[in-house]
Amino acid sequence: MNIKDIAKLAGVSAATVSKIINHKDAGISPETRERVQKLVKEYQYTPYAGVKAEQNSYTIALLSDFDSPAHEALMRGTERALSENGYSLLVLNLAGGSERELKSLQIASSRNLNGVIFFGSQSPCAASIEALRKLRLPVMLLGVGEKVPRFLQAGLDVAKAARLGVRQLAQQGHERIGCLLEGEGPFAQQMLNGYIYYGYEHKLRYDKKYVYRSFSGVENGKAGLEDLVRKGVTALFCQNEEIAAGVYQAAEIAGLSIPEDLSVACLTARMSLPFFHPALCAVRLPVQELGEYAARCLIEWIERGDKTGLQPFEAAAQLLPGGSVAAPKQSAKARQKIVVVGSMNMDVMIRVPDFPRPGETVLSPSVNLVPGGKGANQAAGVGKLGGNVWMIGKIGNDREGKLLYQSLYDNNVNMDGVTIDDARATGKAYITVTGAGESTIVVYPGANGKLSAVYLRQNVNLFDHAKYCLLPTENPPEVIDCAIRIARNRGVRVIMKPAAVDRLDSQLLSGLFLLVPNEKEIGLLCPGLDTIEEKAKHFLKRGVENVIITLGERGCVLCNQQETTHFKAANFHPVDTTGAADCFIGALAVSLSEGNGLHAAIRFATFAAGISITREGVQPALPDRAALSVYADEIYE
Repeated sequence: MNIKDIAKLAGVSAATVSKIINHKDAGISPETRERVQKLVKEYQYTPYAGVKAEQNSYTIALLSDFDSPAHEALMRGTERALSENGYSLLVLNLAGGSERELKSLQIASSRNLNGVIFFGSQSPCAASIEALRKLRLPVMLLGVGEKVPRFLQAGLDVAKAARLGVRQLAQQGHERIGCLLEGEGPFAQQMLNGYIYYGYEHKLRYDKKYVYRSFSGVENGKAGLEDLVRKGVTALFCQNEEIAAGVYQAAEIAGLSIPEDLSVACLTARMSLPFFHPALCAVRLPVQELGEYAARCLIEWIERGDKTGLQPFEAAAQLLPGGSVAAPKQSAKARQKIVVVGSMNMDVMIRVPDFPRPGETVLSPSVNLVPGGKGANQAAGVGKLGGNVWMIGKIGNDREGKLLYQSLYDNNVNMDGVTIDDARATGKAYITVTGAGESTIVVYPGANGKLSAVYLRQNVNLFDHAKYCLLPTENPPEVIDCAIRIARNRGVRVIMKPAAVDRLDSQLLSGLFLLVPNEKEIGLLCPGLDTIEEKAKHFLKRGVENVIITLGERGCVLCNQQETTHFKAANFHPVDTTGAADCFIGALAVSLSEGNGLHAAIRFATFAAGISITREGVQPALPDRAALSVYADEIYE
């Protein structure tokens, strides 16, 4: 950068610039003087720099992104190596993109330097590469993937470091590990590559829904935790400590304990992370060592006049153990398998002020399409709460079927037992909801009607190692009978929802673990009996082990041979009660699958159903662990 360059940028003559910097600017307007002085400061212009450059200054410039979490460590390492060898350090900022890069390089060109170290969050732009070449100085590029002729290059093996961090989480038993990235630059991509590679190498299924990207550190952590915990992850691996700090803050707000409820680890450039409680487990990237290496290589090149024969950078990432990582409460192996055999419908939600009377026309303020069906709802409820759930059912080869499939997949449901039927449309349920939250339902079975005993027997392996089978009775009778027989043969406990039936065969009831009707359903099944207890005992005499009768806002009643116990409903204001029973059953199964007793499982399910009725729809209304954690003191009292 010379006086002519400053003059061109200011739109004045070189003589005018000379007068201003030598304080001989009488007669020059204040605006012109201010414009020239601003450019002189911005580009750090030094008069007669060309003459001074003939002398050896023993100075190396570090061009680094000041916003990068690695900047401080890199500068510390570079400065240490330079001072030990009698060199000084000039630090220039790269944060701000290619325009800032070029300005910093113009400043460097005006200084009497012996070499340059370039460490950016991104690879240098083409104009910056050309500007570096014009310096005609030894240059070290750090963190750049592509080879650039005439320069030295070195970088960090971020992918290998990421594998080390993911391994630390996986060795504790975590299988659903979320990855929180900042931006889409090469550093984030290398970290993602390591995260994916470790999964492939150790047969952990990579799923892009477990990857969250943003462009703000702490806020990324907060948003990422909310998004990924909802999807059932038990551990989070963060790109840097700023994101991890956001995770810690959001976990405290959500009532999640680290590491009891969620394990957290991250990459870092620091030697230690003293401000996290519990101490944050991290993989330390050897950034300071990289700075020392870069400085020593440049010094050797400068003083020998030759860059050949330099040793490659070999420092490895280091694990910093912390208290933020522990075994998950329930690993996939410990979470007992739950199989759901049931219907999959597209729900047509029609809101009305009141139910129309015969012959009456009522206008609806809104109509919505949402994924539903009792089988699909129960499976989604289990998956959203982190259960190990497998769906068995049929959908049509149409838009509704694709939406249903995607909704269940997004809610962590294994879809190996779901088949697409080209002959029939996806089932539909036409649901009318009043302002009071009450509902009526008309169902078109569609592809659900093609679910058969033959299909179940062809997929009998899906019941292997299962603990519970959720079985709503809107399936064809032969399917219900076959599912129960398969479950009995494999020691799988059946939880049945008696929907859309007015009788149940005694052979189906014998040995049934749990029957969960609502008040209307049990009234249809036992029309001659008066009390809830009498109706429940009717099924206990026929071999059912436990009966839970759901009573809406009045809670539910558990009946078995040992007790008749009433459980209060959770205190939530209803917006839409559709699907509350499916939510209750799914949450009940999850709690039981985690080894909890029936009373604890009912309390857990009661709050899950309570949260669901405060939201519209069925699957979109199903709560996740984060939502339930807010009420942990009441659930587990």
